[in-house]
Amino acid sequence: MRISVVIPAWNEGAIIGSTLEVLSAQSPDEVIVSDGGSDDATVAIARAAGARVVTASRGRAAQMNAGAAGAEGEVIVFLHADCRLPEHGLDRIRTAMADGRVVGGAFRLRLDTDRPLLRGVAALSNLRTALSSIVMGDRAIFVRATAFQALGGYRPLPLMEDVDLGHRLHRVGRMVRLREAVTASARRWEARGPLRTIVLMFGILWLWELGVSVKLLARLYPSQPSPGGQRADRGVDRRAAVITFAKAPDEGRVKTRLAATIGDASAVAVYRELGARVAATCRALPGARFRRIVAFSPADARARTAAWLGDGFDWIPQADGDLGARLVAAFDAAFEDGATAACAIGTDCVGFGPEHLERALAIVGRGEADVAIGPATDGGYWTIALAAPRPELFAGVAWSTERVLDQTLERARRAGLRVRLLETLTDVDRVEDLAAAGLAEEHSKVAT
Repeated sequence: MRISVVIPAWNEGAIIGSTLEVLSAQSPDEVIVSDGGSDDATVAIARAAGARVVTASRGRAAQMNAGAAGAEGEVIVFLHADCRLPEHGLDRIRTAMADGRVVGGAFRLRLDTDRPLLRGVAALSNLRTALSSIVMGDRAIFVRATAFQALGGYRPLPLMEDVDLGHRLHRVGRMVRLREAVTASARRWEARGPLRTIVLMFGILWLWELGVSVKLLARLYPSQPSPGGQRADRGVDRRAAVITFAKAPDEGRVKTRLAATIGDASAVAVYRELGARVAATCRALPGARFRRIVAFSPADARARTAAWLGDGFDWIPQADGDLGARLVAAFDAAFEDGATAACAIGTDCVGFGPEHLERALAIVGRGEADVAIGPATDGGYWTIALAAPRPELFAGVAWSTERVLDQTLERARRAGLRVRLLETLTDVDRVEDLAAAGLAEEHSKVAT
């Protein structure tokens, strides 16, 4: 029995590689990635992993239908890009579908988190589906291809397309629930808050059962980041935003002042270690309250920057222009998405923890100041936090000089903005800065 796995994707470059890697261990007969117009490395990563890529209009229903249209398997598995099948999952599907009465089914749900509350959420969600005919897409719905075609596939709904398909499949044959669990990303639960998400999902399901319009329900359902980081739409995200500015860790392009002393390879090693520490600090911020963003450069570097910094971030390319223009664009993007406050940080200072970022955002978020700035010992700053766009702070600044902080403070004074200064920390730009950052001794060796 041949099985085709269809994965709808849009800007999933940060996560689709690992999903495909786990899937390949089960030797699927066919993997189809249905891309909704990604502008990152999703397509390249999928093709490199051996998947067939088809393009479709953006939208989960449209993308899954497009993938299924070209599928050659007798059974089609619809796998979300942030979900991993259980070990031997495809074999379990083959066993279940050997019964001719079965038209489809799904697995149980497990979230990739150790938080007890979220584990409980998954258990409650599994109980809900066990006591009803509801089938959810994050359980890896599988269906006999002939039944899927006879039903006309997924209906073009903005929401509930998976539940709708499950109900229709129940009417034409037997649906099975396998005891093994798909492991899904906990991102949306963390972003919205577990309790709020439970109320939201149960409420929407209840209203849908009562016949409320799906278009109306879609307005009630807030937008969310795709697992790979890009937002699925431009909806409101009422979290504070932490924007990490990062260049791809390429030799000759990062830490050039340090490289002049210790060499390009060692400078890149330092940069990678610094960035990994900053990323870990950002991930320590609770996703329910903080949106973690990486503004990456150059524009084609998302995949390799994500491979370095890891999961847990939204990804936006840096704008063109000097650092001031790039800061303005990144802050504008965060506030346009609904951020209550936002701060920018780099990847070359590790003297701060999540509590420093929380404090900076709280100061501007509560109105204690209009701007919070963390000075750096080189005359710049390691963070700047705002509660609203302030482009006047970044225009005409002599970036990468010891005058950056003074010029920024002068611009704030002229604009009548209240400024709160935070702790002064050290950026790692010179050999003598390495010890303060606690970096490995071998990085301090002078290149010869």
